Amino acid sequence: MKKFTILITLILVSNIISAQWVQQNPNYPDTCVLKDIFFIDQLTGWANGDGYPSNPEIGNFYHTENGGLNWFSWQYYIQWLFIPMNSIYFSDQNFGCGVWDNGSIYNTSDGGSNWINNSINNQYDFTDVFFTDSLIGWTIGTKPGYMGSVNHKVFHTSDGGSNWSEQVSWGGFGTMASSVIFLNENKGWAAAGDVIKNTNDGGVTWDSQALGFICRSLNIVDENNLWIVGTVWLPQENGVIYNSEDGGTTWVQKIGDTIPFLNDIIFIDSNLGWAVGDSGTILHTFDGGETWKYQESGTTADLFSLSFIDENHGWICGDSSIILHTNNGGITGNTPTLSESDLVVKSYPNPVKNCCSIEFELIKPELVNIQFFNAMGEKVIDLENKIYPSGLNKVDWNTGSFPNGIYFCNLQIGHETITIKLIKSQ
Repeated sequence: MKKFTILITLILVSNIISAQWVQQNPNYPDTCVLKDIFFIDQLTGWANGDGYPSNPEIGNFYHTENGGLNWFSWQYYIQWLFIPMNSIYFSDQNFGCGVWDNGSIYNTSDGGSNWINNSINNQYDFTDVFFTDSLIGWTIGTKPGYMGSVNHKVFHTSDGGSNWSEQVSWGGFGTMASSVIFLNENKGWAAAGDVIKNTNDGGVTWDSQALGFICRSLNIVDENNLWIVGTVWLPQENGVIYNSEDGGTTWVQKIGDTIPFLNDIIFIDSNLGWAVGDSGTILHTFDGGETWKYQESGTTADLFSLSFIDENHGWICGDSSIILHTNNGGITGNTPTLSESDLVVKSYPNPVKNCCSIEFELIKPELVNIQFFNAMGEKVIDLENKIYPSGLNKVDWNTGSFPNGIYFCNLQIGHETITIKLIKSQ
């Protein structure tokens, strides 16, 4: 057993399978921010988002019938709104619902070729929508108030979106509504800001639970197993992943201090899950969230939404009209796994300005390979690859020529690897 000086808590890295995602960008000359993506099978899917920089007033809506090989723009169908669609949900190939800002709700019964205006016409900006079938659904929205205050509200329909009624509302400060999701027509959850609510009677009554962090997206595996990607503000703004195994009463942090914000999460069963976030971040777990690994996205664009129909076929959308697709769960090659470990070394100073020192202690001579990666997962330098003697060793990295940002130092010592997160700030 190798022993290292235990100085700080870092990230254990093991060699496992990494990512394979292919871009399926719509073939248009301009770019937009795609906010949501939804597939019902391997062929049929939709994506929606903001307008182009050259025409930001008009939203964009895309549809594919061949798994994303070709995407067709239905931009003109939502020009009436002059605002972008925030979320979509389809219960089958025909029935779908889209929600916008300003209380706007539109439904389609032909896969999106034609849309019916069922807007509530209020001041709520709707951010998520969910249906259990073509009749029963919910949406959640936020109305800005005075001096940063907001009011969140859940609305319900039982006739396919033709009519909507208010169910529950609560106040907050400076946060938009995030998620509404149901297991069946009775049991569901809604989250906004640092509050999550649940119902067992279709939304007639709701129970409330304070989270202690900001929810950005909520996903459920079953009535007990829930997942949230969110944000903590102290001591600094970081992305986090939380899990509840009792239906949302208590929450356990699984991943904290991630480099970018995380924006969406999905589990297809109790073991397999994915999360996406800013700066092209894709995380994957195969053991129920105990360990997470980075998957190579091939982009630095912020990623906002993902959709999986099974363990292999998934799609992601984000900034710059980015659409990514995998047909094998994103898996091939080698990449790091994130989990807490006592196998640690020392790095200082951190944040670093011009030079960073890495110290590690060996009980016998070992081959040590030291590499540095940026926040995108791109290798920026091979620092060392040689045999170091037993005892305390130190390696210096001159960071003066590298831009400010987040970096990872990977130290492979024998058959074990550790990763240190560094901040370059000058």
